[in-house]
Amino acid sequence: MRPLKMLWPALCVTLLTLCWLGDGAALAVDYSEFYYGPDSEVHVMGDVLASSEFSLTGERIDVVFSDIEETGDVEKYAVLLEDDPDIAELQSAAVRLTGATLSFDTSGGNEDDNVAVAMWGFDESLISLSEGSVLSVDIASYMGYGIEVLGYFNATPTTAILLDGGSTIEISGSADDPLTFPDSTSSRFAYGLYIPTLGGDVSLTLDHGSAINVETSAYPAEEDSSYASSYAARLEGDVVNVALDHESTISALATRNSDSDGFTNANARTLVLVSLSNSMISVEGNSLINAQAIVENGVAFAYVLQTYGSGASEFLLSDSTFSATATADGYADALGAYFSQPEVRATLTRSTIDVDAISSSYGARASGFVGQSNSDVRLDMEGATIDVLAQTQGDFANATGVMIIGATNLDIDIA
Repeated sequence: MRPLKMLWPALCVTLLTLCWLGDGAALAVDYSEFYYGPDSEVHVMGDVLASSEFSLTGERIDVVFSDIEETGDVEKYAVLLEDDPDIAELQSAAVRLTGATLSFDTSGGNEDDNVAVAMWGFDESLISLSEGSVLSVDIASYMGYGIEVLGYFNATPTTAILLDGGSTIEISGSADDPLTFPDSTSSRFAYGLYIPTLGGDVSLTLDHGSAINVETSAYPAEEDSSYASSYAARLEGDVVNVALDHESTISALATRNSDSDGFTNANARTLVLVSLSNSMISVEGNSLINAQAIVENGVAFAYVLQTYGSGASEFLLSDSTFSATATADGYADALGAYFSQPEVRATLTRSTIDVDAISSSYGARASGFVGQSNSDVRLDMEGATIDVLAQTQGDFANATGVMIIGATNLDIDIA
């Protein structure tokens, strides 16, 4: 189908803004005002909908912004749901894709922030992708997000993200040659999920072959420096839960697509969890969480899981794999799982944490399971493997399978 093209020179460009009207009246939503079927041209015009829910079933929407006049940083949103704090009835919002595709091409602008789905200020936010649905973002201008959820200050929102039935979130961005395209930036930054809602509860569930894939590629020109930064998910809350089952995948890849003399920092971080109370990570059923940072003439960081907070963390890895690979001419750093919480309970059953850091010059560090600033740590392994490789032609190579720093109570059981 033909893409929708928006021609708005504005600092904040929104395709769909879903909210209630000022008088609080809930009006029926006629979606024919905003798009047709899969074989017709989308003609969404940025109207304000009287609803806090956006849903697609069996359809495809391609969103393209173009010819946007640059007046500084530009923020572009494909779908934005924003709460009105003066309307008590409006407390929850939902985005549902069922056998549907929402594709966001972020062309039009340079130093831009681009968000496919944003939800602001709700007490409860739900994002559901099912029956092979796809949410994709092509980052053509600097930075892109698949899903962003923001809460009000001192709020305690609940956010749930569900992917089922082979549904996927795909975020990709490849920089152009700045010499050929002088208006292009040489770096790309990407988040699959960005949920900074400290004080609230956040849950992420992937099931039945669902996936989150984030990929960035930088293009440094001549002596320039550049960044390729891929975060699959950054989740912050009072309680944070992540669950994968039945061959589901979360992956982050950062690399470069230039053989110039420029320098690149390739940064792939798959899961970053910050919890004030508790976090729970469960990976089962032949699922995979993967981080890869591969770069020539630069440094590479590939971290699969990082958890921070003041409470407890429980980690279950069953019949599944964590994989981290960092390859660089300069420094290479790869990490499987890192916990910086007072209490950690980790159980690995018939699973593998595979970590490789390979450097051809400066040095390499590979770490399998790391606990820091802990007071109470228990690690149980049954039929599980932590395989760590650090290799370099430079000054140092440091490989660590399990490292616990500062724990007052430590219990490791390997069977």
